Formats: sequence, structure tokens, C-alpha cells
Amino acid sequence: MEYDIARPSRTCAASGRELSPGSVVFSALAADGPALRRLDYAAECWHGPPAGTLAWWKTRLPLPGEQGPKLAPGEILLSVFRQLESQPQRRELRYVLALLLVRRRVLKLESTTREADGAETLELFSPAERRTCRVAVPPVSPERRQQIQEELCRLVFPEEAPTETPK
Repeated sequence: MEYDIARPSRTCAASGRELSPGSVVFSALAADGPALRRLDYAAECWHGPPAGTLAWWKTRLPLPGEQGPKLAPGEILLSVFRQLESQPQRRELRYVLALLLVRRRVLKLESTTREADGAETLELFSPAERRTCRVAVPPVSPERRQQIQEELCRLVFPEEAPTETPK
């Protein structure tokens, strides 16, 4: 499923003031019926994600003429995804990374299955590797969401954060 996520609004959702280039901003995605609504907040107005938030992140608005952050190449992320296959303690990160790779069209969602016990599994296909894999859909606690988000940001935006080798 594809969602259109709006670009930064340049207006703080809490104060209504203009967000200036170079400033630190927190962005949140909230469900708005079948669509997603993006809300941007100045750092000083951010007091945590508002109720109903599906995802949020911290970023810096680019300066005029400045390019945005450079994403890690898909093949690198696919390699990390494969490494995480043998690390069951990091299954939540592997699941979120799988969703990102589907969104970036590195992996294709073939099917979703639900077992009798309610456990859900995604079947994904890698055109580059001509290989199919299965990814469990794990329950993610609210306290783990922040950790997964930070770890994923280090993987996806390697120039924006200190690098860390997957454990």
C-alpha cells in the first residue's frame, strides 16, 4: 500500500509560526480517515508525539540550495536486512526495514499469511537476488518504537548520524 506523505509544511502545527530553513523540526504522521496527515513542530514546541500519531521523526529543514540527507543505497540496506535474518533479537528492526525496502521497491510484497495463533508473516521477493523470504510481523511495544526509529535512522541516513555496525 502506498501513502503520499506531504513535504514539510514550513509552519509549526502548535504555534502557527513559520519554520525557518536550518531549524530543527519534529514531524509526525497521524491517520486522517484513509489518508495520512503530516504535522511539523518547531523543536521548542515539541512535547512528544500527539495522540493518534503513527510515526514521528526529528529532522532539520534544509537551507536554500542545500540538498536533503543522502539515503543509504538500497543494496546496502538489503544486505543489512539479510544480516538481520540470523538475529532473532532484532526481529522488530528487520520487520520495519522490510517495510522500508518494500516502499523503496527493493523488495516486493508477495503475500501475507496469518497462522491459527494469530501470528502474521509477510512473504517478500527480492528481484535483485531472485529470492523469496519470510518476515514475521512482531508486536512492538511503545518503548521499543523509539529505539527502532533511532536505529533505523542510523541505517537509512548514514551521513546524518554516527555509524553503527549491526549487532
